Amino acid sequence: MAAKTLKNYLEKIDAGEAINLRAFQKLIASISSFDGFAESDLQSVKKGAHTYILSYIDPEKLAFLHHYAESQGEDRVSGAMQNNSHAFKVNGSLLLIQKYQNNPDVLIFKDDGRIPKYKTNKSALILENRELFIHSDKTFKFLSEHYQITEDMRKDIDVIFGAGTEITNSLHLPFLSLYNTLYLCLDLDLGGIKTATSLINNLPSSMEIHFVIPNDVESRLKQVIDKCSPEYMQKVYNLDENMPQALLPCIRIIKKHNTILEQEAYLYGY
Repeated sequence: MAAKTLKNYLEKIDAGEAINLRAFQKLIASISSFDGFAESDLQSVKKGAHTYILSYIDPEKLAFLHHYAESQGEDRVSGAMQNNSHAFKVNGSLLLIQKYQNNPDVLIFKDDGRIPKYKTNKSALILENRELFIHSDKTFKFLSEHYQITEDMRKDIDVIFGAGTEITNSLHLPFLSLYNTLYLCLDLDLGGIKTATSLINNLPSSMEIHFVIPNDVESRLKQVIDKCSPEYMQKVYNLDENMPQALLPCIRIIKKHNTILEQEAYLYGY
């Protein structure tokens, strides 16, 4: 149960504002200790296609919901007191980072804002996929054949496991800002574009940030049988405005082929 969402609904109800009644009832149905609303417990006035103003709500049940929402805590620590810590983000983060011919190091980021002590190279390669990180030797071999990162450059590049969107955690930004150049080796899809956009928009503009597009990517996309749905492609077309310039080639390629590519495919032929 999302206590914050429940609080937002209750604030709107108290203020006489319209809410999505169906979504509200679905939310409170997840509260095991709440027996729901009888027909006489609610009176509402329709305002929109899915929104209603609650002109009456049973006072005892409304009081229960207020008490429940407040009891769930404001952060992970207080939430844990009610077995609800999962509703709040962790007060810290981890990054796996690897130097050439070394085992990965684990960097711990806490919410005090301190940057972990680590001697960085000038450049870093962020890999979204665990498989590419584990087999970084194969990844670099592929990049040396199909991208501007050569085998000789490998010893001067830190390899960071991005774990999807986790790399965009605000706790990581001061550390990532230590690099002069970032290579973003992400999935060629909306998720990868979203991750790259967040990093580009939140890291110093003086940094060189490259979205890795291998020179054989079009050949690979031609082999993908499943095409994107019209709904997915509409989201791609909606990206054009105000997008970072570094991502426009990626968007154009997806539009051209009407399909996407997971980066794990880079480890294999086609």
